Order: sequence, then C-alpha cells, then structure tokens
Amino acid sequence: MKKIGLLTYHSVYNFGANLQALSTLWYFKKHGYDVKIINWRPRDLLEHYQNTTPGNQAEIHESFFDSFFNTTDGCQTDEEIARIIEKESMDAIVIGSDAVCRHFSFLMQWRPSRTYTFLKNGLYTSDIFPNPYWGSFYSRLVRKIPMILMSVSSQGTKYKYCFNDRKEVANSLKNFSFISVRDTWSQKVFDYFSYGEKTPVITPDPVFGFNINVPKEFVSEGILKRFSLPERYIILSFKKKYSPSRDWIVRFVQCCNHADISVVSLPYPQEENPMDVNINLSLPISPLEWYSIIKHSMGYVGNNMHPIVVSMHNAIPFFSFDYYADVSLFLRKVNLKFSKIYDLLSRSGLLEYYVNVQSSSFHFPEPELVFYRVSDFNVEQAKVLAKEKENCYLRLMKNIEEIINI
Repeated sequence: MKKIGLLTYHSVYNFGANLQALSTLWYFKKHGYDVKIINWRPRDLLEHYQNTTPGNQAEIHESFFDSFFNTTDGCQTDEEIARIIEKESMDAIVIGSDAVCRHFSFLMQWRPSRTYTFLKNGLYTSDIFPNPYWGSFYSRLVRKIPMILMSVSSQGTKYKYCFNDRKEVANSLKNFSFISVRDTWSQKVFDYFSYGEKTPVITPDPVFGFNINVPKEFVSEGILKRFSLPERYIILSFKKKYSPSRDWIVRFVQCCNHADISVVSLPYPQEENPMDVNINLSLPISPLEWYSIIKHSMGYVGNNMHPIVVSMHNAIPFFSFDYYADVSLFLRKVNLKFSKIYDLLSRSGLLEYYVNVQSSSFHFPEPELVFYRVSDFNVEQAKVLAKEKENCYLRLMKNIEEIINI
C-alpha cells in the first residue's frame, strides 16, 4: 500500500480550507492509499487565527482536526518535515489545494496597500518563498519521491515584481513531478517563474469532489437539527466591511418572505454579522455543519469563494459579491483577473451571478434583482456543470495516481 503525505492549509480556522483537506484525504483513503497530513502549522499563522477567532469557534475547528484528520507529529522546519517523511516511509507528497503557492517579493512585502498600511503586516511564513509549500524540504530527503502540486493557487502574487527570485523559484519547480493550478492567474505565475517550461493545467478545487469522496453521513440533513432551520431558506453571508445597507437587507428579506422563503445569516469563523433577517446563526459552527447549511439551502448570497464552490458543487443557486481584486491605490481601477472567484465564474459562464465590490463606482444591485437571479437560477444546467467539474476533478486525481504509482 502506497503511503502519501498531504501538505496544505489543513489546520487554519477556515471552513473552505478544512473541507478541501478533508476531501483530498478521503479520496486517497477510498482509493486504497495510506494517507497522512503532514502537520506543519506555521507559528505566526496559527497565532493570527488564535488572536482573531472566538475561543468557542477555535475549539470547534481543533475538535474537527482531531476527529477527521490523520496527521503526523507536529513539525516546524524543513529538517523536521523531511525527517517525518522518512520516518513515515512516505512514497509521495501531495501539496495543495488552496493558496499554498503565494510569494511576495521584497518589493511587494513593503508596498503600501490601498488602505495605506504596509503589506508586511499581513504576511506570514507561508506567504514568502521559500517555504514547505514550495517544496523547500525536498533537498533534505534521502529518498527522492514524487512531489505534486494539486490545484494550487498563487492568490495575490504579482509575479512581475518577483524578478529577483525568479531563478530560485524556477529551480524549486524542477523538483515537482506534476503541477496543476486552480485559476488562470496562478497559471501565469507558474509560467513566468518556470520561464515557460511549466505552464500547468487549470483543475478544480477538491471541494468539487466532496460529495463523492466524503461519507454521506458526514453531511446528512440531520446535522442541521440543532439550528432549527426551516425547509426553505436562502443564506445571506456578508462580512461587515462589505455588507449592504439595512434597507437593502430588509427589501431582500421581503422578496424572499413573499415567496415563502426564510432568510438565514451565516457567520464567518472570525466574524459574526447579525442582520435584519429571519434567523441569525451564531458561532460556533463546525466545517461540516457549514457545508450542510449551504448544501441544503435554496440559495447563497454573499462573500468568499468556497461558499460559491460548495453551491456550484451541489447545484445551489447563488449570487457572489466578490471582494478579491487588484485595486490601484490612487485610480481605484480594479483588475478582475486577479480574482479567483471571477476566474471561476468566467470560465463557467456564470458572470450574471457576480459583482465585485472593490471598485469606487460600485453600487449594490437592487435586492429585487439579486432575488430574481437566485430564484431564476437554472438548476438543471447547474447540475450538468457540477458533473463536468466533478469529472475534471476525477481526471486530475487519476493523473496524480499514475504519477504516484510509477
């Protein structure tokens, strides 16, 4: 039985990151592999989540890790990671998915952001090359085993500012047996760093395989009983910074209630944002509960990427209020190609269910229009798209298996 080590953002207090790790873990389990997550938890990133996440929510995530993740001993350095790989007799390393291949060059680390703060304040060990996600431990391995980047993202990486690091990154990429990325921008990043030698294919986030990988009882409707949710509900989930006005919310709720649909607000692990809706859910919420709440809803309206991925995977209507983009500090021009959500929906032909809130000219579309978009969503077409994404994901994993089993 082949032994596989997974390296990803498995232990951050983030629903999407937790679910993509669980999906990957169960894929390999179901296909007969002995799989463990390499338990690298960068101290600075862990400290950030501990400082920003309510204690009861942090406990829920830690309980989830203990219950569902088979992890190695903890490790912090390249030497410790290499030692664990040798100790566990791993036959391959799979890195990803998620934004594991970010790099901010020295110029970008100190570049003022549009909020007039320095980016350095928001960067962590995992944001700067080299680090284990880029395979920095590989040279320390006694046995050179296959190392794979799976549906990775370089979110936020402005590669044209990274000319001083280009050769070093290019050399590290030569250690990988296979690379695939999650979005078009990341594809450009890898093309640049590899001098055109490694232009990876774009492949789905592992959450697009969640329903076929993870046991069905993990996300049954029974998991929702403690929330006392109605049979018909639409989710609003906005961060305070990007939330619409109270009047907008009231009008949206009226549209839903007239159609005999309740409106439920869904919090983020680091932030609750109660609104004038029918039901405000409160933390703590487990990653599997969060997934189930979206899966069994009639629609999702709000921020972030993984709620959109969960919705697409389950053919749930949605409307995305995206805040990812590269925004010019002075001109307020928005480069949407920087956004992973824009890229996903653009390639899926679903931009009619998308707006970006970053532009200075942005105004919230009328709530009646958003309700219409969600209620008129072509669910049958969405099911076809979900199956296409699922099949693409399965082809990716078969390719990875072929490399592991050489």
